Amino acid sequence: MTTLDTARMVEGLREQTAGFARAAAGGDPEAVVPTCPEWPLRTLVGHIGQAHRWAAEMLRKGEPLAVPDPGKAAPGAPAEWGRWLRDGAEELIGAIGQVGADTEVWTFLGPRPAAFWLRRMMCDTAVHHYDAAATTGAAFGIAGDLAADVITEGMELLASPGSESLKPSLVGLRGRGERLGVRPDTGDGWVVVR
Repeated sequence: MTTLDTARMVEGLREQTAGFARAAAGGDPEAVVPTCPEWPLRTLVGHIGQAHRWAAEMLRKGEPLAVPDPGKAAPGAPAEWGRWLRDGAEELIGAIGQVGADTEVWTFLGPRPAAFWLRRMMCDTAVHHYDAAATTGAAFGIAGDLAADVITEGMELLASPGSESLKPSLVGLRGRGERLGVRPDTGDGWVVVR
């Protein structure tokens, strides 16, 4: 469960969206993203802007929607990417405000507070901010509290019952009780039990 409050997640989404936009700016739209080799940079940009809008629409409608194809997103010309990305993040923030962060909504893990989608999109944006920076050679940065929550959320998703139905290759991560410790420079860290 996140230790970040809604206001910090909103701020984090804005920070990471702006960082993603800066990292993608000036990049070759057809450059292969090394950490997502099936996607060119244009598709990565399309995925983030589209995902924010998709989550906002689900919140407003109060029901699940088909996952959109990032290859069909229309982020516009590269010079417009920054504005388009920021607009998508603001649309999601507005939907959270409209619905209420604590209102129970549909998620792929079952009913959760609407803030689930704010956190999910902030974390996804942070991960893909790195991907964009790796593609263009731009600097990457993330505040420590956000980085810790991105790691925590990723581990929570991996450990969620039924996660392998969303991504069958996760079955390969099962073990027989082996433990893996992840310890940051500061803070407590995580223990993963396979």
